Amino acid sequence: MVGTDKINKVGTEIANKKVFFERKHKKVKEVIMFIRNFHHLKDTDFFNHSPWFKNFSGENVWNPAVDISETKESIVIQVEVPGVDKNALNITLLEDVITISGEKKVEKLEEGTDSLLKERSYGRFQRFFRLTSEIDSSNIKANFKDGILILELPKSEKSKPKEIKIDLQ
Repeated sequence: MVGTDKINKVGTEIANKKVFFERKHKKVKEVIMFIRNFHHLKDTDFFNHSPWFKNFSGENVWNPAVDISETKESIVIQVEVPGVDKNALNITLLEDVITISGEKKVEKLEEGTDSLLKERSYGRFQRFFRLTSEIDSSNIKANFKDGILILELPKSEKSKPKEIKIDLQ
Protein backbone atom coordinates (compact mmCIF):
# COMPACT_ATOMS: atom_id res chain seq x y z
CA MET A 1 0.00 0.00 0.00
CA VAL A 2 2.86 2.39 0.75
CA GLY A 3 4.11 2.01 -2.81
CA THR A 4 0.68 2.81 -4.25
CA ASP A 5 0.34 5.94 -2.09
CA LYS A 6 3.74 7.12 -3.23
CA ILE A 7 2.88 6.52 -6.90
CA ASN A 8 -0.42 8.40 -6.48
CA LYS A 9 1.37 11.30 -4.77
CA VAL A 10 3.99 11.51 -7.56
CA GLY A 11 1.23 11.28 -10.18
CA THR A 12 -0.64 14.14 -8.50
CA GLU A 13 2.54 16.26 -8.35
CA ILE A 14 3.19 15.65 -12.06
CA ALA A 15 -0.42 16.54 -12.93
CA ASN A 16 -0.18 19.76 -10.86
CA LYS A 17 3.09 20.74 -12.57
CA LYS A 18 1.55 20.03 -15.98
CA VAL A 19 -1.41 22.31 -15.20
CA PHE A 20 0.99 25.00 -13.91
CA PHE A 21 3.11 24.90 -17.07
CA GLU A 22 0.03 24.85 -19.32
CA ARG A 23 -1.30 27.96 -17.56
CA LYS A 24 2.09 29.65 -17.75
CA HIS A 25 2.42 28.71 -21.45
CA LYS A 26 -1.04 30.17 -22.10
CA LYS A 27 -0.04 33.44 -20.39
CA VAL A 28 3.17 33.63 -22.46
CA LYS A 29 1.15 33.09 -25.64
CA GLU A 30 -1.24 35.88 -24.59
CA VAL A 31 1.65 38.29 -24.01
CA ILE A 32 3.18 37.41 -27.39
CA MET A 33 -0.18 38.01 -29.11
CA PHE A 34 -0.54 41.37 -27.32
CA ILE A 35 2.92 42.45 -28.48
CA ARG A 36 2.21 41.35 -32.07
CA ASN A 37 -1.13 43.18 -32.10
CA PHE A 38 0.39 46.34 -30.64
CA HIS A 39 3.26 46.20 -33.15
CA HIS A 40 0.69 45.99 -35.96
CA LEU A 41 -1.38 48.80 -34.43
CA LYS A 42 1.57 51.20 -34.19
CA ASP A 43 1.93 51.12 -38.00
CA THR A 44 -1.74 51.93 -38.63
CA ASP A 45 -3.37 55.30 -39.20
CA PHE A 46 -4.39 55.41 -35.54
CA PHE A 47 -0.86 56.40 -34.51
CA ASN A 48 0.50 57.85 -37.74
CA HIS A 49 -2.18 60.52 -38.07
CA SER A 50 -2.88 61.24 -34.43
CA PRO A 51 -1.80 64.75 -33.52
CA TRP A 52 -0.59 63.48 -30.14
CA PHE A 53 1.78 60.88 -31.61
CA LYS A 54 4.94 62.87 -31.10
CA ASN A 55 8.37 62.05 -29.78
CA PHE A 56 9.67 63.44 -26.47
CA SER A 57 10.78 66.72 -28.08
CA GLY A 58 7.29 67.31 -29.49
CA GLU A 59 8.14 66.51 -33.12
CA ASN A 60 5.84 64.41 -35.29
CA VAL A 61 7.21 60.93 -35.98
CA TRP A 62 6.20 58.26 -38.46
CA ASN A 63 7.33 54.84 -39.65
CA PRO A 64 7.54 54.35 -43.40
CA ALA A 65 6.54 50.89 -44.68
CA VAL A 66 9.47 48.53 -45.28
CA ASP A 67 9.89 45.25 -47.17
CA ILE A 68 13.01 43.14 -46.66
CA SER A 69 13.91 40.15 -48.82
CA GLU A 70 16.92 37.87 -49.02
CA THR A 71 18.58 35.83 -51.75
CA LYS A 72 21.75 33.74 -51.68
CA GLU A 73 23.66 36.80 -52.88
CA SER A 74 22.14 39.77 -51.06
CA ILE A 75 19.59 41.36 -48.75
CA VAL A 76 17.24 43.89 -50.34
CA ILE A 77 15.45 46.56 -48.31
CA GLN A 78 12.66 48.63 -49.87
CA VAL A 79 11.35 51.65 -47.98
CA GLU A 80 8.28 53.69 -48.97
CA VAL A 81 9.16 57.34 -48.43
CA PRO A 82 6.93 59.35 -50.78
CA GLY A 83 7.43 63.09 -50.52
CA VAL A 84 10.83 62.75 -48.85
CA ASP A 85 13.69 64.49 -50.61
CA LYS A 86 16.55 62.08 -51.29
CA ASN A 87 18.93 64.55 -49.62
CA ALA A 88 16.88 64.21 -46.41
CA LEU A 89 17.63 60.46 -46.19
CA ASN A 90 20.47 59.05 -44.10
CA ILE A 91 21.64 55.44 -44.31
CA THR A 92 24.28 54.01 -41.99
CA LEU A 93 25.63 50.52 -41.46
CA LEU A 94 27.30 49.79 -38.14
CA GLU A 95 28.38 46.17 -37.73
CA ASP A 96 25.15 44.16 -38.31
CA VAL A 97 22.64 47.01 -37.90
CA ILE A 98 21.47 49.23 -40.74
CA THR A 99 19.76 52.50 -39.85
CA ILE A 100 17.56 54.40 -42.26
CA SER A 101 16.41 57.83 -41.16
CA GLY A 102 15.09 61.01 -42.65
CA GLU A 103 12.46 63.67 -42.51
CA LYS A 104 9.38 64.58 -44.51
CA LYS A 105 8.71 68.29 -44.19
CA VAL A 106 5.21 69.63 -43.70
CA GLU A 107 4.01 71.44 -46.78
CA LYS A 108 3.13 75.06 -46.08
CA LEU A 109 -0.35 76.16 -46.99
CA GLU A 110 -0.81 79.34 -48.95
CA GLU A 111 -1.98 82.30 -46.93
CA GLY A 112 -5.75 82.29 -46.59
CA THR A 113 -5.99 78.50 -47.07
CA ASP A 114 -7.38 76.31 -44.32
CA SER A 115 -6.71 72.58 -44.11
CA LEU A 116 -9.91 70.51 -44.07
CA LEU A 117 -8.28 67.08 -43.84
CA LYS A 118 -4.70 66.03 -43.27
CA GLU A 119 -3.98 62.29 -43.54
CA ARG A 120 -0.42 62.27 -44.84
CA SER A 121 2.39 61.63 -42.37
CA TYR A 122 5.09 64.19 -41.74
CA GLY A 123 8.08 64.49 -39.48
CA ARG A 124 11.20 62.54 -38.70
CA PHE A 125 11.59 58.79 -38.90
CA GLN A 126 14.27 56.32 -37.97
CA ARG A 127 14.21 52.58 -38.63
CA PHE A 128 16.78 50.02 -37.40
CA PHE A 129 17.23 46.52 -38.79
CA ARG A 130 19.58 43.81 -37.55
CA LEU A 131 20.96 41.99 -40.57
CA THR A 132 21.06 38.20 -40.64
CA SER A 133 24.26 37.99 -42.71
CA GLU A 134 27.59 39.77 -42.88
CA ILE A 135 27.47 42.43 -45.59
CA ASP A 136 30.11 43.47 -48.14
CA SER A 137 29.86 47.16 -47.25
CA SER A 138 32.06 48.30 -50.14
CA ASN A 139 29.45 47.17 -52.71
CA ILE A 140 26.16 48.43 -51.21
CA LYS A 141 23.86 49.96 -53.83
CA ALA A 142 21.13 52.51 -53.13
CA ASN A 143 18.46 53.61 -55.58
CA PHE A 144 15.73 56.20 -54.98
CA LYS A 145 12.91 56.44 -57.49
CA ASP A 146 9.22 57.36 -57.27
CA GLY A 147 9.33 57.63 -53.49
CA ILE A 148 10.84 54.17 -52.98
CA LEU A 149 14.31 53.72 -51.51
CA ILE A 150 15.85 50.40 -52.56
CA LEU A 151 19.00 49.20 -50.82
CA GLU A 152 20.85 46.18 -52.14
CA LEU A 153 23.23 44.81 -49.53
CA PRO A 154 25.50 42.14 -51.03
CA LYS A 155 26.53 39.38 -48.64
CA SER A 156 30.20 38.88 -47.94
CA GLU A 157 31.71 35.71 -49.39
CA LYS A 158 31.90 34.00 -46.01
CA SER A 159 28.16 34.68 -45.42
CA LYS A 160 27.03 33.09 -48.66
CA PRO A 161 25.80 29.51 -48.36
CA LYS A 162 28.25 26.92 -49.62
CA GLU A 163 27.41 23.46 -50.81
CA ILE A 164 29.69 20.73 -49.50
CA LYS A 165 29.50 17.24 -50.94
CA ILE A 166 29.70 14.55 -48.29
CA ASP A 167 30.30 10.95 -49.41
CA LEU A 168 28.33 8.34 -47.57
CA GLN A 169 30.18 5.17 -46.67
